[in-house]
Order: sequence, then structure tokens, then C-alpha cells
Amino acid sequence: MRRPVITLVAVLITSGAPLASDSTVSYGAPDPATISCKLMLSMLERSPTGAEQQFYSWAQGYFAGRAVLDTDFSGLPDHGAERVAIFQAIVDFCNDNPEATYINAIENLADSTT
Repeated sequence: MRRPVITLVAVLITSGAPLASDSTVSYGAPDPATISCKLMLSMLERSPTGAEQQFYSWAQGYFAGRAVLDTDFSGLPDHGAERVAIFQAIVDFCNDNPEATYINAIENLADSTT
């Protein structure tokens, strides 16, 4: 019994070592609304697919919440050319306003779609 426990501990310790370094790993933003556009663009450059999914999904949640409160407000599409164009508009806002926060980009998008 003692040998399997020692082996398990050794495996956990050695496999956890790469996870301790964040130099090549991105865990995403804990709260996308609060980060700067500059950081969002950096995350997008570092991990394009994961960052786009995280940030676009957050925007979809924001729009869904607004749609509950305002029946004239609609949600964001899940896929297609319109989705690509919408995310590009967010990226363009952030490129033009790197010190703004991500919520500023989403509010700008919301204002432009109503």
C-alpha cells in the first residue's frame, strides 16, 4: 500500500511542475469586464481561439442580460459572418482605445446596435 501512495505523490508533484509556470500558459481573464483593452488584445494575440471564445461568450452573456431587461434589444449570434464582424468591431474598438476596459468595448457595441 505504501508504494502506490508514494508513486501517486511523485506523479502529482512532477506533473504539477509545468502548471506552476505561467510563462506559456494562459488561464483567461477572471473578470473580462474589468481588464484593459490592451490586455485583451495581448491575450487574443497569445491564444487567439481561447481568448476569442472567452471574450465573445462574455459579450453574449451581457447582451442576453440586456435583452431580458429591454425587449427591443437582441442577443448576439453564435456563429457566421455576423459573429465574425461583431467580434472584429470589439477588437477595432480596443485597438483604437487600448486604455479602455473590455466593458467599455461591449457598451460601445451595444450603443451602436440599438
